[in-house]
Amino acid sequence: MREFLRGYVSVYLLGLLSACGAPTLEHSISGTITGAPPGIEVTLISEDWFSGSTDFDSTTTDANGYYSFRTLLLNDSYTIKPVASGYAFSPPSRTVTSHVDVAGQDFTATMRTNSISGIVVGPY
Repeated sequence: MREFLRGYVSVYLLGLLSACGAPTLEHSISGTITGAPPGIEVTLISEDWFSGSTDFDSTTTDANGYYSFRTLLLNDSYTIKPVASGYAFSPPSRTVTSHVDVAGQDFTATMRTNSISGIVVGPY
């Protein structure tokens, strides 16, 4: 019930503010991931200051490595984390708390490589 009321109050307030021509209470976070193919999953973890809950959302990068999350509520804390098997990301995650749209939350991907070394003694 608490989540329903929060959603209802948020939508109601957004409607009132929009009708009055006031700035919206929503914003977006965006960036690019370089060094990886398109379609990298980007996870958004939000810490809701109002209810104390944690929510998750995800998107994927486009052909140019661009991603975005839109219609995010202001004053929430967001952690952005790219996820792809075989890749490491720098930085591993970013945390944003903002009152405006935030662009430039970029990551660099590096393909993980493995190697095996040793000495073969034989024949067996």
